[in-house]
Amino acid sequence: MRFTIIDYGIGNILSITKAFEKNGVKLDITSDYKIIKNSSCLILPGVGAFEPAVKTLRDLNLIDEIKSFVETGKPVLGICLGMQLFMTKSYEFGENNGLNIIDGPVEKIQIDESISKFKLPHIGWREVNRFESSHNSINYFKNIFNKKFYFVHSFESKPNDKKYIVGTCEYFKTKINSIILKDNIIGCQFHPEKSGKNGLKFIESFINFAKKV
Repeated sequence: MRFTIIDYGIGNILSITKAFEKNGVKLDITSDYKIIKNSSCLILPGVGAFEPAVKTLRDLNLIDEIKSFVETGKPVLGICLGMQLFMTKSYEFGENNGLNIIDGPVEKIQIDESISKFKLPHIGWREVNRFESSHNSINYFKNIFNKKFYFVHSFESKPNDKKYIVGTCEYFKTKINSIILKDNIIGCQFHPEKSGKNGLKFIESFINFAKKV
């Protein structure tokens, strides 16, 4: 299989690449649509704000290419901001359209004002728990639940159809969507490349998922 990570200047590409290599998989790193089109599996990383990320993908003529890739049924992984880009729109610094692959918005995490320590961004290690889901592929990821992963974000993806939510974490008793899964697409809000052995286990699970989709 040919695993490809999209290089659009936004994301921990080196760290992600090393994490895949530790699981025996070498990644192609590219923004070339021809290579993307001929890949077996796609990884969309992301760090930073939604609007400049979408603009960069648009400037590189990659938005339609990513959508076309998804439609082939081949596996796609979105990491942090990369997951948020799958959604219909984001309300980060105004309203901006996403790739609209998964119906629903990206919204700011709702702060409980009564808790003085409840601040954004949400940074730190949180346990990811399984959310009720009937998705057929959830068993590929059963070994990563009830384990801690590293988060850095202020916004969360909120699919309109809750069946796509397969993992959540809690931040001062506020549930935050942490993993979404729709058909051949999976997104994680945490950073597996910064999550030690648990992150490597998640990537291993994704690789196994990718080989079966």
